[in-house]
Amino acid sequence: MAHELTQRQDGRVEMFSAGSTPVWHRLGQRTEEAVDSTEALRLGGLDWRVETRPVSVHHNGAHAPIPTHRAVVRTDTQRVLGVVSDRYAPIQNAEAFEWLDSVTGTNLATYETAGSIRGGKVVWMMLRLPEELRIAGTDDVTHPYLLACNSHDGTRALRVLRTSVRVVCNNTLTRALGSSVGLSLRHTGRTQEKLEDARQVLGIASRGFRLMNDEMNAMARVQMKTRQLDAYLKRVWPDEPGEAPKEGAKKVRNRMAELFDDEPQRLPGVRGSVWAAWNAVSQYTDWERRHRGGSRERRDENRLRSIWFGDSAEVKRRAWNEALEIARSN
Repeated sequence: MAHELTQRQDGRVEMFSAGSTPVWHRLGQRTEEAVDSTEALRLGGLDWRVETRPVSVHHNGAHAPIPTHRAVVRTDTQRVLGVVSDRYAPIQNAEAFEWLDSVTGTNLATYETAGSIRGGKVVWMMLRLPEELRIAGTDDVTHPYLLACNSHDGTRALRVLRTSVRVVCNNTLTRALGSSVGLSLRHTGRTQEKLEDARQVLGIASRGFRLMNDEMNAMARVQMKTRQLDAYLKRVWPDEPGEAPKEGAKKVRNRMAELFDDEPQRLPGVRGSVWAAWNAVSQYTDWERRHRGGSRERRDENRLRSIWFGDSAEVKRRAWNEALEIARSN
């Protein structure tokens, strides 16, 4: 198919999303509300396992085993997802969900999207935490999530990102977990023991969200003048030689400046602030930035990947740091 989402022989796409989930809402199965891990595993089409099997080289009618490597095979399709070292220990999809449940407890953990790409080589799941981030007691609310991404082809460790979605416009804030709550689990031996350790580490993730809430409110308290906004946007989206005219830096910055005074940024306690400036950048990168792809689904998928892991995430990381610096210096 045109995009990388895994499609089964029956035509079903291995992905689900809840009704309020932004950007990727046109893809996969839909639900009205977030679900628990059991339903997320089923709806996302992730209720399958992988196992490692011996590999060998075929030459002149004979098979020579390669004892240092194993093949990772998806057992329902018998598809080889990758070749890994003999120390590789798979983290099953169900194990990843079980581990994420342990962050908040199974009665509080709800999932808004999960799925796989490239035949199951990479899987993800996004869990909504039972908290909310609010600006100065206003209606500007952001919901916190944990986004987990795992591979079955040996290309990446199980990684978790701290992610938030601003309700008023569905903009996302994705920030890699800092060293104090960082998580990257390699697929090499004693996996269950590492998962147990990770549960304790992720127990302080909520502390990171409280810090984020403090930073958001600090930005909202500082008003930004036109000259400051122009300088901020130029640092966030600088001029680059050879840039295509349709993505010209000046044109992008002008649009971000318009979004600075757009309706989602006119909330009491937000309008004209550094927080509004950051949200203008986020709104552009999440919803208006162009992404390649022949079909609408492919463009949506490329947009999602950029927001979570790619260039849009980097732009917003830079915008956040610059905005925080302005807020702290006033």
